[in-house]
Amino acid sequence: MHRTAAWLAEQGIDRFLDIGTGIPTEPNLHQIVQDILPTAKIVYTDNDPIVLRHAEALLVSVPEGATDYIQADVRQPEVIVQHAQRIPDFSLPSRGR
Repeated sequence: MHRTAAWLAEQGIDRFLDIGTGIPTEPNLHQIVQDILPTAKIVYTDNDPIVLRHAEALLVSVPEGATDYIQADVRQPEVIVQHAQRIPDFSLPSRGR
């Protein structure tokens, strides 16, 4: 995941949706991506309330970018996408090459 996320950020991909986040570990997706592309926007989602508590404490974005978290189940894609659209503007194409 680390190498793939870094490669995507190097290509200019600046919006990420992580479904099934799990307990955050270092480095987190947003840390990898925002280290390369500080304006990147990341939305994490998981259905476990314990993951939510860890995420609230650990998933902090750099000032130029955005990081958000939604507690939802993978079986609720409409809920996830509706929430995720508030942070990364999915109506615009990514800046990828």
